[in-house]
Order: sequence, then C-alpha cells, then structure tokens
Amino acid sequence: MDRKKVMRVSLLVALALVCGSVSLWRMVTPSSRVEEASLQTAAATVEPVSVIRSPTTQARRGLRSAKLDTRLNVLATAAEQGMAQALDVATQQGAQVVGERIQVHVVVRPPSRVQVTGIIEALGGTVTGALELDFPRRETLLQAWVPMGMVTALASNVDVDLVRVPDELELLELPLAGAITIEALDDMNVGAWHTLGYRGAGVKVAVIDGGFVGYNNLLGSELPAVVTVKNFVDGQEEEDVNGTTVHGTACAEIIHDIAPEAEMYLVKIATNVDLGEAVAWAVDTVGVDIISTSLGWYGLTPGDGTGQFSDLVSRARAAGILWATAAGNDRLAHWGGQFNDTNGSGYHNFIQTNEINYVDQTVGSGRAFVVYARWDDWTYVTQDYDLTLWGYSETDHRWERIGGSYDTQDGSPGQRPSEYAYAITTGEYLFYGFALSRYKADRNVNFEVFTPRMYPLIYNVEARSLANLGDAPDAFTVAAVDVDSPYTFEFYSAEGPTNGAGGTATGGSIKPDIAAYANVSTYSFGTGGFNGTSAATPHVAGVAALVREAYPAYTVDQVQTYLESQAIDMGTTGIDTQFGYGRLCLGTPPSLSTPVFAPLPTWLFEMGQSTILPLDLWSYASDAQYTVEQLTFTIVNTPVAGAGVNLRDNRYLTLSPLPGWQGTTEIVVRATNPAGRWGEAVSRVVVAERIYEAYLPLVMRVR
Repeated sequence: MDRKKVMRVSLLVALALVCGSVSLWRMVTPSSRVEEASLQTAAATVEPVSVIRSPTTQARRGLRSAKLDTRLNVLATAAEQGMAQALDVATQQGAQVVGERIQVHVVVRPPSRVQVTGIIEALGGTVTGALELDFPRRETLLQAWVPMGMVTALASNVDVDLVRVPDELELLELPLAGAITIEALDDMNVGAWHTLGYRGAGVKVAVIDGGFVGYNNLLGSELPAVVTVKNFVDGQEEEDVNGTTVHGTACAEIIHDIAPEAEMYLVKIATNVDLGEAVAWAVDTVGVDIISTSLGWYGLTPGDGTGQFSDLVSRARAAGILWATAAGNDRLAHWGGQFNDTNGSGYHNFIQTNEINYVDQTVGSGRAFVVYARWDDWTYVTQDYDLTLWGYSETDHRWERIGGSYDTQDGSPGQRPSEYAYAITTGEYLFYGFALSRYKADRNVNFEVFTPRMYPLIYNVEARSLANLGDAPDAFTVAAVDVDSPYTFEFYSAEGPTNGAGGTATGGSIKPDIAAYANVSTYSFGTGGFNGTSAATPHVAGVAALVREAYPAYTVDQVQTYLESQAIDMGTTGIDTQFGYGRLCLGTPPSLSTPVFAPLPTWLFEMGQSTILPLDLWSYASDAQYTVEQLTFTIVNTPVAGAGVNLRDNRYLTLSPLPGWQGTTEIVVRATNPAGRWGEAVSRVVVAERIYEAYLPLVMRVR
C-alpha cells in the first residue's frame, strides 16, 4: 500500500465554520458494511502497544523538537532534504506559505515579546500580530512568518516556549445563484416590527467571518448600499475581503433581510490572533453594537467557558456589545469520556475491548479527515496522551494506522492538553477512525474529541459537543432548528452543557442560549441552501438590531433577556441544553412607532396648580409589560394669534393668551421618544384671560 499517498495531509479548519451543506453531510448507508462482530475482531487487531511504542517504531523518535508541534516537526525534517521537499510538505499540509516562509504561532512569556520579535526578524521572519493570553497562564501568542528552514532554530531559543501551525480558518463553500429573502421573517414576527418602522436604523453590526465573496455585487440589493470592510488576514488588502468564501456574505444577507437599515461591517479573519485584532477594532475604533460569528475552534480552551475566547467576548460585553455566536455542528461528530484502558494495551477502550472509534459511513477519496482531542489538564499540562488515525481495510479486514499527533505535554510553558491529527481519504479504506493512547500520564483524564464534518461516530456522545467560543458565558450562543414547522431540532446542532471547571465532564453550565433557523435561502447559497448553526446565528444578530433600535436605553443584558423571554419554548420545559430558552421570536413590537396620544383635556389648572395629563399611548392589555420612558415635548403650532404656548423644563405646558382675549383654541403638542418616534396630541381648549399651566408626566409604553 502506498503509505505516502495515505499520509497526505491538509491543515483543515482549526477555526471550523459551524455550517455547511447538510446535503453533503447526510448519513450514507454503505453498500458493503462490516458486521459488528467482525469489526470488533478488527479493532482487536490494532498493533500491540509493545510494537507501537518500541524504540524502533516509536513515532516520537522522529520528532526533532518538543517545542515544535507534530506538523512543524515533519516540516523541519523535510527542510533538511531541501527546500523543494519542505515546500511540498507544507503544501500537502495546507499550511500558509509565501515564498519560502511559513506562517506560525510563537508562544512566549510577555516579558520576552520584544526579544523574541527581534530573534524572528534576525532569522529572516516578520511578526504580523499578537494576542495576549491569560489562560492557562499569562503568555503572548505572536503571529509570524518564518523561513521554513529556520523553524527548528527558532524553537531552540530559550525565550521561545512553543512554535505551532496557527489555528486558522479554511472555508470551502461554493456560491449558488438566485436573489432571495430568507423564509424565517414571519416565524420571528419581523414583519410586524418593520411595519411599525423598526428596521435597525442607527445600529452597527459587525459580521466576523472567513470571507465575503461577491459581497460587492450585492450592495444595494441583498446587502446595504454601503458597507465598511476590514481585513485582518496576513498579507491581504481590504479588497481581499471579497475572497476565500461566500459564507460571510450569506450571513450578512440574513442580517440585512431582518435589519435592512442597520450599518454593516464585514470583517475578514483567518486565525484566533486575527479575531483578537478584529474585536479590538470593533470595540475601540468602530464602536459596534452587535457582533455575529458563525465559527468556532477546537482544542484551544477547556470548553468550560474560560480562556482566550471568553476573555474576548467579555471585553465586548463590557463595551455594550451583544455577541451572537454559533454553538457548533458536531453533535454527532463528538465523543467525550474518561480514558479507560480496560485491557491494559495503553489504548482507550470505547466499549469492551474496542480501541477505535470510527465514522459510521463510507467516505470517498479526497476528503480531509480531521480529529481534534482535548483533555482536562489545563493548569500544568503534564498528562501526555496521543491521538492516532486509522483506516479499516475491507480487503485485509484490519485497521491500519494512517496518521497521528504526538505533541509533548511535560509541563513546559506554552503547551496545551490537546492533539490535532489529519489525513486525506484515499478510497483505500472502508472506514476511518481514531484511537487515544497514554504516553506518559498518572491519571485517567476526561477527553472531548471532535471529527468536524465527519459523522456519525459509532461511539457518539451528544452532550458537551459545543465548539470553543460557543461555551463563553457572555456569548449569546445559538442552536439550529429547521425553518419549516414544526421547527425540528437539527440533528447536528451542538448540545450543551459546557464542560465543568478545567474541562471535566460534570459541573458545566447550560448552553446554548437560544435556537434559530437553518435550511434558509440566500443569494449566496441558493434556495434552502444555507444551514447549520452558521445560518441560525445571523438571525439572532438581526433581530437583536431591531431590539436595540426599539429600546436604545437597553443594556446588552436587557437585549439578551428580552430575546430569551420572547423565545418560544421547545424541548424540555424551560431552558435546556438543546434549544436554550427556545425558538427565536421577537414577540409583539413596541405598540407605537408613531404614537397616537389621547387629546389634551379641555381644561387646564390656573398658574401655580398642576395636573397629570392623560397621555395614554395604548389600550391597556392585562398581559402587557411596561416601562417608564421620558418623552421630549415640543409645541407644534399656536393657532391663536398672539397667544403664547410654551414648555418650561420640558415638563410644564404654559398657555398665556393676550389681555382681554378669551375663546377657544387648539393646542398641539408633539411628544418624541428616545428612538426618535413621535406622535401629536391635539386639544381644543376654552380659555379666559389668564395663564394656564399643566404638568406633562413621564409616559409609559409597551416594553
């Protein structure tokens, strides 16, 4: 068997979009399936641990540096054979390469940042960005471009803790034609809000994504006539926002359908460092009101709501920004549980003596088989486990190892309790799977393993299947339901709860927070073509823009609480780990976009006395909720020549007719709410030769 062919690899979605075409992911019933009994026999034929770990076949024997991840170790070895080999390996891995330089992330301690930057430049490299991390320890993540032949030299420096391939975004969606409005507007009661004038005016929404192909052709139709674009991807210009994928364009289309007057910001990123820079720009430079992200990572944080993404979301929240993010699409592509080596082989036993968990569908050639594993050892990172990939040969009826990840976890700075392994499918194997093994550990850890876009796993755990970012406490995390009634829960939609402290299996919090709509139509993906929690998330961002416009005094907590309170409960009564608070719905809009006031009374008290005028804005409903709002009053006209009608302190209405005058006049008062909505109250008043004054009160409106 051509092992080189089998071992071709691709760096796929360390930042994985939680959407995609479900039609490409539907479970396939294999034409030829291995019976369960024979599969158990096959699993038992995994090479004995003594062979895999013997000095002559020890996978780590070929690793050049414990401070390089597995992929960079492979690259460093290839670079010794010449630049041609290094370029070939980098291309096979899908790494970002320009000339002879490769993009890397360099972990350093904060005091060493300047010194390491100088070292990178001395080696012919360039630092392009940085992200300050507080968890699991204070460290700086430098994003840099380094000559491929110099990665080992860089890692050997005492001030460098670790060098790894970036956790970056790679999206492969394809556009389809057709000018379309999403189907969920009526389900969310958006039409009623539009009718009353709530269309997102004055609200700023940032869509942070991996690309916005074709957005410029949709300006003034599927998107606002004017948008602001910003690109944080290394080596790209602002015009390159129109590149890589239509995914972000489709997200923006949904938001525009719901909030057509909102200001739109299209922000392109490729790594977690880029995300940090994008958030800083959105908070400090633009001052957006809402962020929408239909993306997630794996293995960068414990999944317990702590770490770099939680810090970014909390920063945005503190600035008054509602951040809607996707829960993930890996409910059936996830396994979690405690390491359990029942038969003493060094490998985890998923059930009985079975040591391989595999994708329960046949997989054609040319697809990336990517596996992420993380475990609960984030404080000191001393529990060292490995991840290997396997293919089941229908011809030989046995599992054969086709790849793996063997990063070092020995307590050194910069390390993570996670592994990332990849292989390109060749069609030579009927099934593809993974195994977990102990390398050097003194306790059985809790694992969370993801195989994005490859499902269902034969041994699947639906709970705790959230992507990193979706577990952040301050994120408004979105699950997916079908857009058509009865709004069925989408089988792939990630399920909570979050992990417990440090990545444990118990003690987590309820997530997601709310469920929105998938299988909707956009210009970019065609009729019914946009699905996943990627499609669901911008629905939440769009309706949040309407709420921000209607209730400009609301805090971000109040906006989220409003949407949660209006959600239509689904699944288990009350908040649950599939639907959150329920299906997204705006409920009844504030009853008056142009208020209709009751007439002013036909009497006014004399100067020195006052009354509360009955400026009722609606017919009281027994189930209505109210809030008190200060209106601004103005006098629209004074129909009686010479009569003085004015306002004092925006509270006291005063009428001063000329001496000797008496008769009937009309007083027209316009009241304007903080959102700029106004209505007029007109009264015919019989007056005599004296001054009248009335007190204009706070006026309540529907919440």
